[in-house]
Amino acid sequence: MHHEQSYVFVNLGLGRNTSNFNVSLTPQFWNATGKGTLCVEKLPVPPGIENGTLASLQVVTAGAGGAALYNCADVRFVQGAKARGGCSDSQVRYVPVGQQKEGACPAGQGSGSPAGQRSGSGSARLAFDTLALAALVALAPLFVTGTGFL
Repeated sequence: MHHEQSYVFVNLGLGRNTSNFNVSLTPQFWNATGKGTLCVEKLPVPPGIENGTLASLQVVTAGAGGAALYNCADVRFVQGAKARGGCSDSQVRYVPVGQQKEGACPAGQGSGSPAGQRSGSGSARLAFDTLALAALVALAPLFVTGTGFL
């Protein structure tokens, strides 16, 4: 990863020369933190994919400034394929982004301030993260339908 914090999503386009990445392999965006290599051992394969199917993976990262980086790789689905091994995440961690209720914080994941208190930087970061996520969600249909910016 090239930024300390990025939103990540992975799409799949089926066929030899696809330009439509309409299959989301990450229905929820990932919030990746830390710089280094992001290693994903397994992604769900959509039903109906047959042995030998050609496709392209599209990995999209959106950084704090709102700019997105697109990486693509052509793949062939092979039944019984083995992982290459040797991949490590170094300093990068990711979690799915999900909706949470105000004040809800899973056990063991504190915000760094006592319950009910907010610091200016935490509130500002929440506002930025909400804005960035809203922008990504608003732009996603453009990329799914193939009408994204080129």
